[in-house]
Amino acid sequence: MAMLLLQVALLAFLCVRKAGYHIDEIYSYVLSNSYRADRFSNAEGLKGRWLDGGEALGDFASVQPGERFAYGRTYANNVSDAHPPLYYYVLHTVCSFFPGVFNKWLGLSVNLVSFVLTQLLLFWASCAVFKRDLWKLLPAALYGFSPVAADTVLFIRMYALLTLLTVALFCVHVKLLRGRFWPNCLLCFLLVFLGTYTHFFFAVAAFYLAAAFCVYLLGQKRFKQLAVYAFAMLAGVALVFAVYPAAFTQITGSSTNNVGNEVSSNILRLNGLPDRLWSYWLQFMGRMAPEWSWLTASLAVLGLAAALSAAVRKKIGPAQTTDGTDHQFLFPLIAVLLLTAVTSAHLAGRFVFIRYVFDLMPLVFFAFILLCDFLCQKCRAVKKLPAIGLMIVSLLLGVQTAVTQNCGYLFTQQAQSMEAAEAFIEGKPLIVADKNSNRLITANYTLLTEVKRMYITDTDAFSLDGLLGGEDTSHGAVLLVLTDTYWGDGYNGDETVEKLVDASSRFTRFDIAGWTPYATLYWVR
Repeated sequence: MAMLLLQVALLAFLCVRKAGYHIDEIYSYVLSNSYRADRFSNAEGLKGRWLDGGEALGDFASVQPGERFAYGRTYANNVSDAHPPLYYYVLHTVCSFFPGVFNKWLGLSVNLVSFVLTQLLLFWASCAVFKRDLWKLLPAALYGFSPVAADTVLFIRMYALLTLLTVALFCVHVKLLRGRFWPNCLLCFLLVFLGTYTHFFFAVAAFYLAAAFCVYLLGQKRFKQLAVYAFAMLAGVALVFAVYPAAFTQITGSSTNNVGNEVSSNILRLNGLPDRLWSYWLQFMGRMAPEWSWLTASLAVLGLAAALSAAVRKKIGPAQTTDGTDHQFLFPLIAVLLLTAVTSAHLAGRFVFIRYVFDLMPLVFFAFILLCDFLCQKCRAVKKLPAIGLMIVSLLLGVQTAVTQNCGYLFTQQAQSMEAAEAFIEGKPLIVADKNSNRLITANYTLLTEVKRMYITDTDAFSLDGLLGGEDTSHGAVLLVLTDTYWGDGYNGDETVEKLVDASSRFTRFDIAGWTPYATLYWVR
């Protein structure tokens, strides 16, 4: 319990430090709470007139009075998006208790609670498998102090909830091997439904876990139980499609669903898979060991523990070859994790982000500790020293996470650029050259809600003189121009603004005033 409290304190500290938002985090709030439209580009009245940003955009991301617990609207918002709605129901529920409020803590609270429950389940599984007290703590210690766990909590998306459900499904399979079969089959059905209703990739992990368990039942010749178990797992997935028919479109892709398009286009193509797997590894190590320094330190600690073990082994005598730890999970679990990672990398296509396997990370650490225990038994290493070394590594990870704050979702620099942009825009009219894109408004939502006078266009071909004719431009005007290149529709913003200024009789020059997500800020005067 003391370790868990320390981990929660560390994560709470990082949550306080979180200063900005990823574009998908704004999507989380909009899809959960918006009563006006599923996305900004579909909202009426946002373009073609001068607006107060707070009044025009403020109600998109928060629950408004009279719209609390409106799950039907949340469902409708998600039909045209890329993911099933369970997480959005949860976030909408939390937001409904705080109508009119938009802040990071509403989403972070869901993730923190999910993290605590995940750690409790991971510790339960460790107690069921490991027999030595210190080893029981290690999976939860390594995962909870890792930067990967911090990223999972800091990212206001469905991945912390998904991690909880993935670990819960693993725990139920541990119980299937130890406890009553029929009640646990019912739990499998429920968890497969809830997990797949949170993120479709959950079904990949569930499939490989089910395949491993079916092989086990087949080897035991428990054919009746095999049939019931397989039916329960398949029924969980089938229920998702029954209650959420949009799942068919979201998996196969559409004009508004880039993720589904990648899945459908990559399902039969294996080219590029090694590169995508290597990208997973680099992203993982980039989180765990920035500049490789902490990896070196961790290996040094493990090496010291092994050296001490070898030095005293002759005096103490060889350890028992087994201490009762159940290693039957080890190699099937490793196979499930590897196959799930390979499949998710294959299906993700160009969207190869480590967050797609965040839910596997507690089980990765679990498998790593189980492997270490297995090797210690095979090598007859001294019982306590390797575990002590691993515990030191986990504490070092916690120190690293707190000191370096090597987390991908703090967005400290982004917040600084947004604050500078807000200060620069103050007192000047702002034109948002959106080009009918949903990304510019969404990614800059917190900035635009602070702008008192703005005009959003769906093109970059307009007249500065015409739009700004009645505005006070004594201090110039500001253009926010979509110049994103990642999504393939970026262009030369300087040339665009230069043409606008050349065609103007009111303005003669422009300068770059700053950068915001997906856009460049230009000062015309």
